[in-house]
Amino acid sequence: MARPRLGDGEPERLHVKISTEELTAIDDWRFANRIPSRSEAVRRLVQLGVRASANINGIADAVHIATEKVFELDDAWAVILDEHQDNKTNLKSYAYELALAFSNTYSDIVLRCQDAHNMVANLALELSPIRSELPLPEAMQLADKEKLKLQSAGVIGLRKALK
Repeated sequence: MARPRLGDGEPERLHVKISTEELTAIDDWRFANRIPSRSEAVRRLVQLGVRASANINGIADAVHIATEKVFELDDAWAVILDEHQDNKTNLKSYAYELALAFSNTYSDIVLRCQDAHNMVANLALELSPIRSELPLPEAMQLADKEKLKLQSAGVIGLRKALK
C-alpha cells in the first residue's frame, strides 16, 4: 500500500519525545476519530492546534469584553438603586434610568456574545473537515474553503450553515 502524499514537497521526519500520557491521549483521539495511524493523528492534531490557536485570542477578547459589560451593568444598576433609595416618589425617572442603563450595556453584551459565538462556530466549521476521515491534504483544502466561505458569508451565512 502506497503512502499518502502529505503535501507538495518531500515529507520531513520529526522525532519527538512525549510522555506516556500524551501518547495515550493521541491514541485515544486517533481511535475516536478513526484515524489510520499515529503519524496521521499527530499531523491532524497539529493542524487543529494551529488553526484553533489563530482564533483563540479573538474569542477570549470577545468573552472578556462581554464580561466587563456585565460588571458595568451591575455597577450602573447599583448606582441607580443607591440614588433612588430614599426618593421613591419619582418612580418614572427611576424606571427610565434603569431601562436606559440596561439597554445601552445590554446591546454591547449581546454584540460581544455574538462575536464570541460566531468565532467559535466558524472555528468548529473550519476544523470539522480535519477531524474527518478524508486524507489530510484534502481535509485541509476543504477546511480552507470553509473558512473562505464563512468569511465571505458573514453572520447570515454562519446562521444558515449552522441550521
